[in-house]
Amino acid sequence: MNTRDWTTVPGWDEARQEYVELDCERWIRENKVRELGRENGKQEYPPSEATQADEVYSKILAWVNQRGKTCHATVSRHLVNQRHALELETKEGMAPIRDNVIGLRDRGIQELADQAKQDRSILTQIEREVREAWAALSDFKAKAGLERVAEYNEIGKWYWWLIGIVVIEALFNMFMLYEVHQFGAVGALVTM
Repeated sequence: MNTRDWTTVPGWDEARQEYVELDCERWIRENKVRELGRENGKQEYPPSEATQADEVYSKILAWVNQRGKTCHATVSRHLVNQRHALELETKEGMAPIRDNVIGLRDRGIQELADQAKQDRSILTQIEREVREAWAALSDFKAKAGLERVAEYNEIGKWYWWLIGIVVIEALFNMFMLYEVHQFGAVGALVTM
């Protein structure tokens, strides 16, 4: 699957002069963050005594930080361009543009703060779910007296042995216990 590099998506659309909405769920889905977390959980990674964040949490944090830096750089560049345009024009003719820039700046700062709060709450929720799942797993293992990862036996190979034994017993019973039949052993087997 081709995943999009979400770290390069700017948070500011200069053409429309508005912020680009962050699509956290899409990023999580396309970068398979939940699957990676589940896989790490199955492998008991990071260990319960670990003090540093694992790869999944670090990946999410790096994405949010990169988005903030990219958005900040784009908005700063846009505001510098707007300020430069203001300086080139007279103050009277540029008053509406200046007011627009100030409004954009204020709205942008507020939207960035709101988006940061939303992203932080999503990350906090995911982190809480991971910690709860880890605690539940640790509790289960402690109650069950488990100290290592489960081993799954290859039961499939025993099915062939079981089928073979059943066939041998059926043949043995057929030849030892059948009644004489006019069509022989096959006829006795079919009419049973």
